[in-house]
Amino acid sequence: MEIRVKERGFTIFEMIVAVGIFTVVVVIAVSSLLTLTASEKKAITLQNTQDNMRFAVEAMAKEMRTGESFPAACVIGCRTITYQTARGKTVSYRLNQTSNVIEKASSGADCVPFPDSCYFPFTAAGVRIDRLWFYVTGVGEDNLQPKVTIVLEATTPGIERTASRLHLQTTVAQRRLDT
Repeated sequence: MEIRVKERGFTIFEMIVAVGIFTVVVVIAVSSLLTLTASEKKAITLQNTQDNMRFAVEAMAKEMRTGESFPAACVIGCRTITYQTARGKTVSYRLNQTSNVIEKASSGADCVPFPDSCYFPFTAAGVRIDRLWFYVTGVGEDNLQPKVTIVLEATTPGIERTASRLHLQTTVAQRRLDT
């Protein structure tokens, strides 16, 4: 005598429920992965922008500490600063309003006064510098150390959702008194 075992499978209703639950889990997992990826991209761009801004400010500050002949007209703020370095070179920094990068010019055979062809990018093209101001105090007959305050504002590249605005300010004092 042969016993037949009745084989059972899944009903269509059970399959629809299982596929529905699986779909919800996959959608949640993919959206979490996309959010993490976007956050990582934003963190990397933010770090690159901060590094670029810090480098620019530190390089300018290092040169300004030993510089001289700072412009007295920048008490209320200037967008360009030109001064003498300790090595006797004339240096100028400015914000290029078209490409939104900080540019530097240094005196040479064809570069005094500084035409546009003497300026070279000082910050990376991927970092958008929105604002650059120099404030100079202590210049003149007051027997104080000249101080230059650098105010910098930048925006990280990217879509509006991942863009960030960064502000950086530092004050640099000349190492010796004006004579």
